[in-house]
Amino acid sequence: MLITVITLPRHQLYPFVKEAMSVPQIDEILEVLRDGEWHDLSEIVGKFRLHEFEVRIIMSFLAEYNFIDLDKQRQKLKLTNSALNFLQKIQRIEREAP
Repeated sequence: MLITVITLPRHQLYPFVKEAMSVPQIDEILEVLRDGEWHDLSEIVGKFRLHEFEVRIIMSFLAEYNFIDLDKQRQKLKLTNSALNFLQKIQRIEREAP
């Protein structure tokens, strides 16, 4: 399996992303990546029972907006440090909310 990042301008990529995924899918993938470790593409495909093309589109979207780092040779992905910090802050705020 080869990771192919779709390189389209944001305005052209968005319709494909919207068609291929839902917010819960992104949330679930981000939840798995929240540990800050590298994860195999095959793990994401298998865990969420998504087609490889859908995962590639989601990955392209997340990479475009700097949520994930991609290691194309090892076929792995992980949250960027800034995305990880952002998600941790949101989690803290949600815990502190009445």
